[in-house]
This record gives sequence, C-alpha cells and structure tokens, in this order.
Amino acid sequence: MTSGKDRLSFIEFQSPTLVEKAPEGGEWLHEIKYDGYRTQLIVEGATARAFTRRGYDWSHRYRRIVQAAAGLPVKSAIIDGEAVVLGDTGLPDYQALERELGNANSSRLIFYAFDLLHLDGRDLRQQPLVERKAALETLLKDSAPTLTYAEHLEVSGREMFDHACRMGLEGIVSKRADAPYRSGVQTSWVKVKCIKSDTFPIVAFVEKLGAEPRRIASLYIGKREGDRLLYAGKAQSGYTLEVARRVRERLDPLIIGKSPLSEPIVKPKATWVRPEVLAEVQFSGVTDRGILREAVFKGLREDLVAVPPKPPAPSKRRADRDHGVPRENILQLLPDAVSPSKDELVRYWSLVADQALVHLGRRPLKLVRHAFGATFYHKGPLPEIPAAVHQLRVEKREGGEGTRVWVDDLDGLLGLVEMDAVELHPWNATVDDIEHADRIVLDLDPGEGVEWAQVTET
Repeated sequence: MTSGKDRLSFIEFQSPTLVEKAPEGGEWLHEIKYDGYRTQLIVEGATARAFTRRGYDWSHRYRRIVQAAAGLPVKSAIIDGEAVVLGDTGLPDYQALERELGNANSSRLIFYAFDLLHLDGRDLRQQPLVERKAALETLLKDSAPTLTYAEHLEVSGREMFDHACRMGLEGIVSKRADAPYRSGVQTSWVKVKCIKSDTFPIVAFVEKLGAEPRRIASLYIGKREGDRLLYAGKAQSGYTLEVARRVRERLDPLIIGKSPLSEPIVKPKATWVRPEVLAEVQFSGVTDRGILREAVFKGLREDLVAVPPKPPAPSKRRADRDHGVPRENILQLLPDAVSPSKDELVRYWSLVADQALVHLGRRPLKLVRHAFGATFYHKGPLPEIPAAVHQLRVEKREGGEGTRVWVDDLDGLLGLVEMDAVELHPWNATVDDIEHADRIVLDLDPGEGVEWAQVTET
C-alpha cells in the first residue's frame, strides 16, 4: 500500500460476484449499483489523486473531485467509490458521464464513496465493512456534494432489488456487513442486475448513410473465449450525433481490411477494426448461440484496456460455412438484408397484430430468420419453439415429414421473434384445410413511373 517515500499507492479493487438474486438476512447490507466508473481516491496531506479500475491515474479528468478530496480533514486516506453523472431524471447517466469526461472542470461529476481502506496511517481493510463505512460517513459529513457518501439499507434483499428496478437503476450490490476488504472478485460482495450489461470489444461498425458524415448504424461486438475472439452480436441503437462522432474518432484510426474474429462471418456492410476499443452494452439476454439479444450501446469504456488479440486461427467450422449458421438450416442466404432488431419487431407486432393476423393467422409459415450473423430463409430443424407458437406436421414432396409453425395471436407473433424470425411468409391454405388454398396472391411489380391506377385498370 506504500511505495517510494511511504507514499500511498493504488490498491486493487474488491469486486462483486454476479448472482441471480439478492441475498437475504441481517448479515447483508444493500447498496445501489452505480452506473459509472469505479474510482479510487488517494489523499495525502493537501493533495489527492484519482485512479481507474486498472490503476491508471485519472486525476486530470476528475479535477473537481480531486480538489474536493484534497480538502478533506484528514492526513491520509484511500477511498473506494464510483464516479457518476446524474441525468435529467436524477439517476446515473452513463452517456452523460462519457460526455463530461472531456471537461476536466465539469461540475456534474460526483464521486459516490462506499468504502474506506486507509485512514490517517491505519490500514482499515481487516475491519468489518460496517465499521469502515461508519468511519467513511464521519469523514464525509461536511464535504461538498462532489463527494457523496453512498448510503446502504439493511432491508430484504428482494425488496431492495425490486425497488431499484422500479426506479430504473442498473441493480444493487449486497455486501456482508462483517467482511474485511479483499482485492479481486469476492463472494462477500454480490451484485444483481435489473438490466444485463457487460463490456465487449468492438470489432466493426456499419456506417449510417445520410446527410451527416461519420454516422453509425450499428456496432459489431466480440467476446473472448480463451484465445479466441468470437462474434457476440450487434448493438443497433444508442448513437446520437455526438456519440457517433466520438466513437468514430476512436475507431477510424483502427480500420483494417479483414475481420479480426477467430471465426470470421459474412458482413458485407461492416467496416472492420482492430478490437482495441471496449464498449459497454446493455442486452436483454443471450441466445443459445451466444448472441446478445436486444443489444444497446451505452458508451465507450475509456477506463479499461482491451486484451490484445491473437491472430485468427483456421477453424474446422470455417471449412463448412462462412458464417455462424449450419448450412443444413439455410434455404437461401440474404447477405444484403438489414434485419430489424428484436425490440423493433416486438413494437411492430404489438401495434399491427390484429390486422396482421387476418393474413397470417392459422396459416403455415415459412420463416426468414436472422441468427448468428446471417439473414436467411430457414429450412430444416427449428430452434426451441415457444409454447405460443404451434407446430404442424406436413408431408414433404420429396418424401418424409417436416414441421411448419403457425400462430393465432400476438403471443405467437412475439414467440416467433424469440425464434429470430424477421419475416413471415404464409401459405395460401390454412391449418384447418391444408390441401386446399383459400386465396390467390398476385405479386405485382409495376415498372418505374407506372401509377397505381394503371395497375388496377390493367
């Protein structure tokens, strides 16, 4: 904890273990999970320094926080907490934090302090958490709002978690009241998230066409599995003009001619980049193929450094296909398709379900799916089928049996979204009389300049 002439040095953070539900019992304290940058303040005499999760000195970026810390009535201290910017709703706003980091004198940056590791020459890490927090609260009782004590509650973990989620917070962190402070990931601290989020390396971007230059339609992100860098999906929303400009400033110098992925995929519109920039991404879940559902870009992680990638290795799977979908599931590949996000599809079907079901309901459907980096007409075995999506066994022309799906309500349409279906092509017969068509569809393709009145007259 000391270096040089007994100068205090950075201490590796204690980090919580991610769990599915908050713990119960009087031995646990519960805190809000702040959506910001983990930060450590080291105070010595009339000076202070601020360090990131990786131990980088960011005093120049947190100037007002550092100035406030230097004014604390203490000879020396090491304080653990989170640098946060509150948005218009009064809740932590990650993208607002990113904007403010470019302004060293920002008055919006707030340091929420939740642990005290050192005080006036004493190492407090072996003391129980409740005692460390009591000392921290006393230390900060007269400080400016720039340094704010992070309150905790001694209530039901479930109650605290539900309340945090209703407020729109990221989640909670529960900590054993009697536990010492130990660096690294520990089970004496656990976190439960209302919204799933994680950090991923950016592997490509798709440029959004329009009047404004350097716009972003989506980012392709990767994930590390051992020495391999695999495709993890794309984040299609979260890009204001200002955000897109900052992201492009970071990515444009990293543009490369081919995919950095260990198992390259076909992405004709992608501009590939070296995976040296990390993004914070929110998502609703992960498919069985490891692809993020409803991924939303939150911001760049300037406080973290990406693990340098190893060169892509030849893959046996690569010899079988040039994307992540088994060939036996592809009737026709649609390489230029731009598929809507699942969030967009859910909103769309919820809006038009009554009208759509007049034409789609109780009819066998052929699906266009977007899964694992490709859009394609599906054939063969289907992924897990939700209960609201019905199955129909049909005889194939070439012999044998196959399965078609059909729906009759909104739940069924939303179930198809969960199956990665982005287009639905109905039969002209219903499941009630599959051998006889009850309608004819005319596919009209009038030439350029032909008015609709001419089409109907013809």
